[in-house]
Amino acid sequence: MKKRNKILSIFLSGTFALAAIGLGVGIGLKKPDKNPTADVVVPKEDIVSDNEGNKMNDGVFHKLPTAMLVSQTPAKTETSDDMKTSVNVVATITPDDAANKAVDWTVAFVNASSAWANGKTATDYITAEPTTDGALTATVTCKAAFGEQIKITVTSRDNPEASASCTVDYKQQFEGYLFTASQTGKTPTLDNSTKKGKIYADFNNAEQLKITYTYKKSSVYTVALNDSEIAAPTTMDVVIENTALKTAMNAVKSGSGDALKVTAANKIFALNLFNAKIAEGLTPAQSNSIISALTATANTSPVSFSIKDGAGNVLAKFEIEIDTSALSGQKKVEKIVLDQTELVFG
Repeated sequence: MKKRNKILSIFLSGTFALAAIGLGVGIGLKKPDKNPTADVVVPKEDIVSDNEGNKMNDGVFHKLPTAMLVSQTPAKTETSDDMKTSVNVVATITPDDAANKAVDWTVAFVNASSAWANGKTATDYITAEPTTDGALTATVTCKAAFGEQIKITVTSRDNPEASASCTVDYKQQFEGYLFTASQTGKTPTLDNSTKKGKIYADFNNAEQLKITYTYKKSSVYTVALNDSEIAAPTTMDVVIENTALKTAMNAVKSGSGDALKVTAANKIFALNLFNAKIAEGLTPAQSNSIISALTATANTSPVSFSIKDGAGNVLAKFEIEIDTSALSGQKKVEKIVLDQTELVFG
């Protein structure tokens, strides 16, 4: 006969020992990088949290929550090529003097027939391995990102109706920013992998150059990552790196060659750079001097775009090349000189 009253409840407690990963921790966000050309995001502190949003600290025992959130990308260990991040959990039997405290640990998809889980095995993503057969302590390991909620259940061998479980979710990971450039009548480009770009100098084109950004996120998850959890690009510093070009610009208008700070609006940085707007109010000689300086920068990257978050961290820095082909026919007449100033007939 089952001893239904012998075991009153089972609780899970967790001590989370999280593997350090080179790119940082917390919903896949990266720690600030010393390389200013790299994508940088302020890391989120919470690594594992319960259903109420409480952080589940390493070294502290936690009672079983109704849900658990894994918010760290599984990382390779030094001794294995498998992708892993592990946590130790402990089940507590009541009463403490129960004769048979042996338990079994099982892992299963909450909805094994879902589009994502169909044909997959839950233990390829989450495992719960007891330290010894029937042990109350088990190591729960996240081996890979999963797209269907998983449930871990611990069950008494003495009383199979005494069990406890918690669902495990996987947080969508942030994988970087995607920046694009656009300008009516032109085809500027930004390469997010090389952090190189190309824009156009055209003093007959009044259209603004626009830099738009989006967030790249992982495709496999059970809990979505909100944009508000990511450090948003807020400002862009446009810096004239070429000394001769900077000197030429400042010579015609003080400060025009200094760093230009642009603020994002609706995920767009819009600026007038080397277009008709920059030539407004300039004399033909001044305009021509800038055209000459720009043309001399061929095959170089005389300008940089440093995109920053609200705290001033550099999220991306692009080295910008300038296509000056349109300027070849845009120099203006500065003056006219006759070879003769006086003619005499007769």
